[in-house]
Amino acid sequence: MYVDLVIDDDDGLHIGYYSGSKNGVRYAYLPPDKVKGVTKPEAKNFKVATVDTYMNPGSYLKIGVRKESNKQVPYISYYHNAFLGSKNAARIAWLKDGIGSDGVVKNGVESGKFTGNWVVMTVPASNGIQQYTICQGVPTSGGYANKVIAAYFTNRNYEMAVLSKN
Repeated sequence: MYVDLVIDDDDGLHIGYYSGSKNGVRYAYLPPDKVKGVTKPEAKNFKVATVDTYMNPGSYLKIGVRKESNKQVPYISYYHNAFLGSKNAARIAWLKDGIGSDGVVKNGVESGKFTGNWVVMTVPASNGIQQYTICQGVPTSGGYANKVIAAYFTNRNYEMAVLSKN
């Protein structure tokens, strides 16, 4: 559910989604050679990772991707239903070291514990967040270059958070 996808500037396919059977946010990557190849990709060609399963998160998901240090880095924003209506309901996650030339995608959760391969954070908000899409952007130029933007409705107004990757 809540599937979103994007093709990066190298023609790799990135898919973010919520999996009810896996209880959380999942991510799938299809390398450029399989996207533009002459044969139809098979399920085994997708590199799939578990991103976040803490208290069954992942509705209203959006995905973006940006090239950083010559690696594609996926960013996934989502609403966390366990914190319904609270100022802790917006989350954003990104693959910490990006996707290397080997195409390996590491899990963010294994055996119910965060691995540290994905940065998973609660987006700071001043008021309770409404149950809508948590919009996000990963600009490559301008005043917000190399930052992560999250925007969402609260019970008072529309807010935007600018996250710095330090």
